[in-house]
Amino acid sequence: MNQIYTEQFVTILRRQRYAEKSIKTYASHLNYFLKTLPKENPNEMTQQELEDFINWLVDKKKIGPSYQKAMIATLTKFYKEVFLRQINLKHLSPKQKEQKLPNFLTKQEVKKYWTLRKT
Repeated sequence: MNQIYTEQFVTILRRQRYAEKSIKTYASHLNYFLKTLPKENPNEMTQQELEDFINWLVDKKKIGPSYQKAMIATLTKFYKEVFLRQINLKHLSPKQKEQKLPNFLTKQEVKKYWTLRKT
């Protein structure tokens, strides 16, 4: 039964002109989800159960941020396209690290450094 969902999802992605490599990635993530699914029918999963699944992946399976984002994207697209259901898992996406600016010295600081260094 789960294979039918994957095939249907892949057909939709091909129709939407996704690259084969992207389709393969989506299918792989979906197969993992369907394989570990506690219910026979994925459409019976509630929003909370989907959130619990993502949290389980993060906490128990120790997945990385990239895999987490990919799984969230897969589930969101799968439910939207196959079941015509909007789910919101964006709040579970890993937060980006704060981008820090590199430290630079001003011209005065460089001059001061070299002046002090010479003495």
